[in-house]
Amino acid sequence: MTKIIQSICIILFGISLTNARENNSFINSLDMTMVEIPAGHFMRGQADGEWDEQPVHEVKISQPFHLSTTEVTNAQYEEFDPGHRRYRGIRGVSKADDEAVVHVSWYDAMRFCKWLSQKEGKPYRLPTEAEWEYACRTETETLFHTGQTLPQPFHRNQPVEGDWDKVRRKKDEDLREKKGKIPVDLTVASMLPNAFGLYEMHGNVEEWCLDWYGPYPESGRIDPRGPRDGITKVTRGGSHNTYVRHLRSANRLGALPADRHWLIGFRIVQAEYPQGQWENPVQLEAGDPTVSQKKASWAEPADEPVFIAPEPFVIRDLDTPWLAALDHHHHPTLTWCENGDLLALWYNTRSEIGREMIIVGSRLRAGNETWDQLRPFLIIPDRNTTGSNLLNDGKGNLIWLNAISESSHHRDQCMVMLKSLDQGRTWSKPRIISNLDKRRKYTPEQSSFVSHQGHLIFSVDTAPIGFKANECGSGVFISKDGGETWIDRVGGKGEPTVKEKGQGGLIAGFHPAIVELTDGSLMAMARTKDIDGHMTKSTSHDMGKTWHYTASPFPGVGGGQRPVLLRLQEGPIFFASFADKGNDLVFTDPTGKKHKGTGLFAALSFDEGATWKHLRLLTAGKEAGQVDGGGNTGTFVMDDTHAEPKGYLAVCQTPDSMIHLISSRLHYRFNLPWLKTLKKN
Repeated sequence: MTKIIQSICIILFGISLTNARENNSFINSLDMTMVEIPAGHFMRGQADGEWDEQPVHEVKISQPFHLSTTEVTNAQYEEFDPGHRRYRGIRGVSKADDEAVVHVSWYDAMRFCKWLSQKEGKPYRLPTEAEWEYACRTETETLFHTGQTLPQPFHRNQPVEGDWDKVRRKKDEDLREKKGKIPVDLTVASMLPNAFGLYEMHGNVEEWCLDWYGPYPESGRIDPRGPRDGITKVTRGGSHNTYVRHLRSANRLGALPADRHWLIGFRIVQAEYPQGQWENPVQLEAGDPTVSQKKASWAEPADEPVFIAPEPFVIRDLDTPWLAALDHHHHPTLTWCENGDLLALWYNTRSEIGREMIIVGSRLRAGNETWDQLRPFLIIPDRNTTGSNLLNDGKGNLIWLNAISESSHHRDQCMVMLKSLDQGRTWSKPRIISNLDKRRKYTPEQSSFVSHQGHLIFSVDTAPIGFKANECGSGVFISKDGGETWIDRVGGKGEPTVKEKGQGGLIAGFHPAIVELTDGSLMAMARTKDIDGHMTKSTSHDMGKTWHYTASPFPGVGGGQRPVLLRLQEGPIFFASFADKGNDLVFTDPTGKKHKGTGLFAALSFDEGATWKHLRLLTAGKEAGQVDGGGNTGTFVMDDTHAEPKGYLAVCQTPDSMIHLISSRLHYRFNLPWLKTLKKN
């Protein structure tokens, strides 16, 4: 069989396995073949690759090391952890003894290495990122060790570039499933090996590396081992069910070391730890040393009406090429800080279901008229990070929830929490707060607040994993201890049947706005048109365990639109949403004249959401003219009867009683007296 593989490799790729078979290899106690990788040097990175693969620089591997020819299998891993067998077959993969083990965290992989080291009396560990790329390349400088292309035998349902965007627009569910993420065989040693005799270096499953993820150095290195600390651990090689470009020799991926799912496994090194240079530790990008720690002196609330024409809060960085290329901004969240700043976070990307997505943000600093230029806040390399929710808990802490997908799209997610005790100057490392054994869509939305009992309430979209699954609905995550532990009120629930006076386990619709009523109940409005085209009002009397549905008086909203609810300091409930053309609402101007209008509007309720007596179109009037709404909104005409047609809204109220509302690009400021200057409709 070896001669057959040798002949195939020479014919197809010009690769000889002679050296790989003649060097100092051995078989360990788990029947793993450990092949010796000789010392050498190579050029790490790719000049025309992704931004984090540059600059290309020379790396020297000064000592040989032994690397397992295959990824660790189920049978091998279960000798260390027999209980891990319960993960076999999840999502239809990794069922057999000789398939690559998955659902293994970086910490799990390190514990396996420590166990094997003690078992055999010799050191085992994960490969460094440099060792991994060196072993993968085998002296090649091409995109793959097979050349500039990766032949079909190496593919494990690798979609063609552009397929994901086509899939989004297809209504044919069979096509969506075929082009989406499907079960594949992960049997090791089933692809052709490279010149070192290593199998599945491109694809099958991603492989944990020893290093923390960080930027490449400007000059060459000997036995590099990455930063001393960081946020994510490097993974390499790409996996099944992802674009071929993520399988390149130079491509860098990363994941939280505690995360685990169906795409990541590992292979091991038998060697002492390298003694090369450490790089500078990586701080969480969200940290900003320039943030003031001086507590703000807020102005007294104004009695007269105040409305400030909308200004952009998204100020793009066009001088940094890789940031400028992420030109789609979406899904914002907003809060205020004790120092008087406003802080907004959102994601920048090329595609909403892409892996290039990062969380960015900006500040409107106390006393400033314009927002800062955006800057990176959270980068999880090559992971979709759709969904943020930011809250000031009133005790001087900022709480931030964010979702992290296993790859592209925003179905299979974990949810993480970060906390800042100093107005966002520094942040804790991301901590996973969702159940990794029951992964699903966990997308934090904008709505969050502190309940009368002091509980943290965050709104969350949810859906089961898979392209065929519809958006189920939404619900809440609750913490009764300041974020130390969380109660999941969305996991395991199916899509509700929504009808007038119906009941279900989730909020009707998704992208929910939630507010607490004076009796302790929760009221939610979300993106839905379930009841005669109206937005459904969902009410829960048991803190999100069950929800009751009735039609609201407002038109339902659709793509590119998200409503908000907020309990104002003065008492009434504030609501903002959109009225599309054909669903015009009737407004009363300050003279008492009634007129129809479309676009972004605000409403007030003084009776806990039973009625909404005040409506106001949120517009700067006819003087505004053409405005750029960014995101999915684009340019639109703002005048007396036309406001912003769509956008993802986020809202907060600062201690001076000013209401701050952001859409996908614009920042609106007004107060309650301005909202009340109109007669009741």
